[in-house]
Amino acid sequence: MGYGSWPTLGEVAADVKMLARGRDLEDRPDNPLARVLDNVNQLWAFGILQDTTTALTSGSPLTTYQFLTGPAFGDVVETMTLPGASAEAQKRYFLRKIPIVGPALVNTLAPPQ
Repeated sequence: MGYGSWPTLGEVAADVKMLARGRDLEDRPDNPLARVLDNVNQLWAFGILQDTTTALTSGSPLTTYQFLTGPAFGDVVETMTLPGASAEAQKRYFLRKIPIVGPALVNTLAPPQ
C-alpha cells in the first residue's frame, strides 16, 4: 500500500474513532487541505507527532503529564482529583474509562448539562 492511500485510510480511522467516542462527524475539519492533513495525522508516525504536539500545546498540565508518563499514571493523577468533584463529574469520569464504548456511554447516560 502506497503513501497515497493514507488520506483514505485516515478518513476511515478518524470516522471510526469519532463514532466510537460518541462524537459528531461534523466536528472534523471542513477545509479540504486541513481534512487531508487530519486524515494523514490519524496514521503512523504522523499520529504520534500529532499526539506530541497536542500534549505540549494544550493548556492542561494533566495532558502533558499523561503523554510523558503514559495513560496508567495519568489516570491515577486524574482519579486523585475526583474526591472534590461532583457526583455527576465522577459518574462521567468512570463511564469514560470503559474501553471502546465509554465515551459514547457518557454522551448517552450522563450528557453534559
